[in-house]
Amino acid sequence: MAALYLFSAILLVSLNPVWIQLALWGGASSLALIFWQAVFAVLLYSGFALIRHRKLFNVNRASVGPLLLLGIAGFFFMALFFTLSLERLSASYTVMLFFSYPFFVLVGNAAFFRIRLRRLDILSLVILFSGVLVTTRPGAGVVSALGIMLALGAALAHAFFILYSHHNLQKVRPLQVSMFVQFGFLVGAAFLLLFIPEGALLQPAAIGYGFILAVLSSFFGFLLFLNGVAGLGARKAAVYSVVNLPMSLFFAWLFLGELLGLHLLLGLILILSGIIIESRSSIEAGNSDD
Repeated sequence: MAALYLFSAILLVSLNPVWIQLALWGGASSLALIFWQAVFAVLLYSGFALIRHRKLFNVNRASVGPLLLLGIAGFFFMALFFTLSLERLSASYTVMLFFSYPFFVLVGNAAFFRIRLRRLDILSLVILFSGVLVTTRPGAGVVSALGIMLALGAALAHAFFILYSHHNLQKVRPLQVSMFVQFGFLVGAAFLLLFIPEGALLQPAAIGYGFILAVLSSFFGFLLFLNGVAGLGARKAAVYSVVNLPMSLFFAWLFLGELLGLHLLLGLILILSGIIIESRSSIEAGNSDD
């Protein structure tokens, strides 16, 4: 059952690029879409907590600030950069660059937390970096440079989310982290109201797809993922989560009609290989600590 929870979560999250792209094609403002996703996510978590788990609101005051920071600097900027990248790049392109985030996690661990890189970590870094180079083809002048920077910015924000939560919020319950992160997400999204064009906030596509993203990804995606991790353990969950990248690309092909060119296919092989090697290194590191 735990594996079913995890794969269900991966399936829901893998559909995010499809929903966002369909919203943009439907005329939704990217900023309005993010705002409504944050609003609906907070409403869902608050309702869930009030009905089922009121203790979720009982968080140490010292943890509230870090949780909100995680929601703003991690989740909000990840969503913002990812969505803005989709305005300029194909979903497949953005997804592949986003999944280079293990590169930033490894570099961040080594640079800020003085965690020694293992041989497999270094190999993963080289392969991931090669995958990004192959995918972006520097100097080719074919795609939006800003779109590439935004996609990599989303990967960097997600890496911050992983690193900060792992090193600073281990004593907070995962479900509490998920809920308060959405509060931080809403704080960041509220500032977007200053930049959303007049009339764009109430576009049906922004509200509708914002609701879909909040329900399927922010709420059920998180809950199913947490149940999966609880049953399988973090290490097995990390290995199984590797299917997220190819599944996202499959949905981009199925629903958006996107095909991978030769350089994107080679980039996919490299990035996916880097993720698998990094996962194996994490498992070996965990086993050596036990």
